[in-house]
Amino acid sequence: MSELEKILNDDLLKCEVLKTEENAAMRVSLIKWTHDNTFSVAEVLKDTGKLGVTDIPETNELKAYKHFYRKCGDIAIIS
Repeated sequence: MSELEKILNDDLLKCEVLKTEENAAMRVSLIKWTHDNTFSVAEVLKDTGKLGVTDIPETNELKAYKHFYRKCGDIAIIS
Protein backbone atom coordinates (compact mmCIF):
# COMPACT_ATOMS: atom_id res chain seq x y z
CA MET A 1 0.00 0.00 0.00
CA SER A 2 1.42 3.38 -0.99
CA GLU A 3 1.81 6.27 1.43
CA LEU A 4 -1.06 8.10 -0.30
CA GLU A 5 -3.33 5.09 0.14
CA LYS A 6 -2.46 4.88 3.84
CA ILE A 7 -3.37 8.54 4.30
CA LEU A 8 -6.54 8.48 2.22
CA ASN A 9 -7.83 5.22 3.74
CA ASP A 10 -7.81 6.85 7.19
CA ASP A 11 -11.21 6.53 8.89
CA LEU A 12 -11.22 10.23 9.74
CA LEU A 13 -11.18 11.19 6.06
CA LYS A 14 -13.98 8.75 5.22
CA CYS A 15 -12.65 7.81 1.81
CA GLU A 16 -11.11 4.87 0.03
CA VAL A 17 -8.72 4.48 -2.87
CA LEU A 18 -10.53 2.47 -5.54
CA LYS A 19 -7.83 2.29 -8.22
CA THR A 20 -4.25 3.49 -8.65
CA GLU A 21 -2.19 3.67 -11.82
CA GLU A 22 1.35 4.96 -12.10
CA ASN A 23 4.27 5.44 -14.41
CA ALA A 24 7.78 6.81 -13.88
CA ALA A 25 6.56 10.41 -13.58
CA MET A 26 3.29 10.24 -11.65
CA ARG A 27 0.82 8.20 -9.63
CA VAL A 28 -2.91 8.72 -10.15
CA SER A 29 -5.63 7.38 -7.86
CA LEU A 30 -9.42 7.23 -8.04
CA ILE A 31 -10.85 8.13 -4.64
CA LYS A 32 -14.37 7.55 -3.31
CA TRP A 33 -15.46 9.88 -0.51
CA THR A 34 -17.67 7.57 1.51
CA HIS A 35 -19.37 10.26 3.58
CA ASP A 36 -21.20 11.66 0.53
CA ASN A 37 -20.50 9.10 -2.25
CA THR A 38 -18.56 11.49 -4.45
CA PHE A 39 -15.33 10.81 -6.34
CA SER A 40 -12.01 12.54 -6.96
CA VAL A 41 -8.78 11.92 -8.84
CA ALA A 42 -5.53 12.45 -6.92
CA GLU A 43 -2.35 13.00 -8.92
CA VAL A 44 1.10 12.85 -7.31
CA LEU A 45 4.11 14.08 -9.31
CA LYS A 46 6.98 11.82 -8.31
CA ASP A 47 9.77 14.32 -8.95
CA THR A 48 8.28 17.05 -6.74
CA GLY A 49 5.95 15.06 -4.47
CA LYS A 50 3.15 17.55 -5.15
CA LEU A 51 -0.39 16.30 -4.77
CA GLY A 52 -3.33 17.61 -6.78
CA VAL A 53 -6.92 16.51 -6.20
CA THR A 54 -9.68 17.06 -8.76
CA ASP A 55 -13.35 16.35 -8.14
CA ILE A 56 -15.20 14.13 -10.61
CA PRO A 57 -18.73 15.26 -11.50
CA GLU A 58 -19.98 11.65 -11.54
CA THR A 59 -21.81 10.10 -8.58
CA ASN A 60 -22.13 6.61 -10.07
CA GLU A 61 -19.09 4.37 -9.43
CA LEU A 62 -19.04 2.87 -12.93
CA LYS A 63 -19.17 6.34 -14.49
CA ALA A 64 -16.40 7.49 -12.13
CA TYR A 65 -14.18 4.62 -13.33
CA LYS A 66 -14.91 5.58 -16.96
CA HIS A 67 -13.97 9.20 -16.21
CA PHE A 68 -10.79 8.02 -14.46
CA TYR A 69 -9.66 5.92 -17.44
CA ARG A 70 -10.60 8.61 -19.97
CA LYS A 71 -8.52 11.14 -18.06
CA CYS A 72 -5.72 8.84 -16.89
CA GLY A 73 -5.76 5.92 -19.31
CA ASP A 74 -2.47 6.90 -20.91
CA ILE A 75 -0.74 6.41 -17.55
CA ALA A 76 -2.11 2.87 -17.31
CA ILE A 77 -1.07 2.09 -20.88
CA ILE A 78 2.45 3.57 -20.55
CA SER A 79 3.22 1.85 -17.25
